[in-house]
Amino acid sequence: ATGYIYTYPLMEPHIYARRMQDEMIREIETTRPKYLVVVFVQGSWLVKQGSDRMILDWIYRYWNACYTMVGAGERLTDGSSILLWDEDAVGYQPRTRNRFHVLRRNDTGPCKA
Repeated sequence: ATGYIYTYPLMEPHIYARRMQDEMIREIETTRPKYLVVVFVQGSWLVKQGSDRMILDWIYRYWNACYTMVGAGERLTDGSSILLWDEDAVGYQPRTRNRFHVLRRNDTGPCKA
């Protein structure tokens, strides 16, 4: 759905960060992928002080407007893991900041957040 195979440059404090985030958003909204995998693991975005967090705010709005969670997983502080699918994943409230979500597109046609 996007040419951005890693997100570190989107979080670096430089003059192109916002433009790169806008481009990634536009690519995803245009491609309308059937599934999205969203990862929030320490170090996965490398958010720094001064990072433009616009895309992180957008992803929540976009997934709530256009997608349903069909998978969720996280690594708990005791070292164990949780992996949930389908009905078990819907409405799951993560316990940690180290998690991922698998989202399936709703059949609603074009969608923007």
